[in-house]
Amino acid sequence: MQNSNEVSINQQIGLEETKLPNYDYGFWLIVFFSFVMLFFILAQVLRLIEKDEITLVGNSLKTVIGIVGIIMSYSVTKSLEGDLKHTWKILTWAYIFNTGGDTIWYYYASILNEKPFPSWADVSFLIHYPVMLWALLSYPTKNRGFDKKKLIADISIVMVSGTTLVWYFIINPTIT
Repeated sequence: MQNSNEVSINQQIGLEETKLPNYDYGFWLIVFFSFVMLFFILAQVLRLIEKDEITLVGNSLKTVIGIVGIIMSYSVTKSLEGDLKHTWKILTWAYIFNTGGDTIWYYYASILNEKPFPSWADVSFLIHYPVMLWALLSYPTKNRGFDKKKLIADISIVMVSGTTLVWYFIINPTIT
């Protein structure tokens, strides 16, 4: 018999019976940090925070929220099996790289008071994108008649276009 807090995800993707945990602390973490971010935005609008404190508080919040995201992603990974577990492990690594970039950015901007671009944070952010793409592409689905070769071609077009724009507007002006 299924607990009312458990979610069956096999109906949508055709996998064996997989259950999420029957406790949901993740929902309350999302609600809490939503209120924290709302308070932060209101504090900026009402000028309750000094201009130099905004960077410190904003970068701190991004790092803390990223760490919470890693913990939540890892906890989901522990409760799954098979291909879905593998996908969530890759997704957790993507969050680790993203949060690593945020943490390095926080260190440069808030502790060293330096302009964090270009920095080692960029390396972590750039690693995050292909790992996230790998996670999304490895998500198990039913065969719905789409051709993976067409999907890879479409993704390649978007990646080349995005890389060209980043090179033209960001990397080239930084180098010169």
